[in-house]
Amino acid sequence: MPSWIRALTKKYLNNSLTIDLVGDSDQKLADGITMFSITADSYGRASIIAPLVTVCFLYFALKLILVC
Repeated sequence: MPSWIRALTKKYLNNSLTIDLVGDSDQKLADGITMFSITADSYGRASIIAPLVTVCFLYFALKLILVC
């Protein structure tokens, strides 16, 4: 967990509880989650986000339908 989030929880939450799901692993994502990154300049980001979300949504919706 990033240190700034830890500081916020200590500041605003009483008796907060932290559950560590990854431990000391270098891989900080849970099993079954994949991270992708795309490089874009500040002007191109707006034109990339909508198609990216659409394609990812359709991919995972189709994958869900085929699994069920």
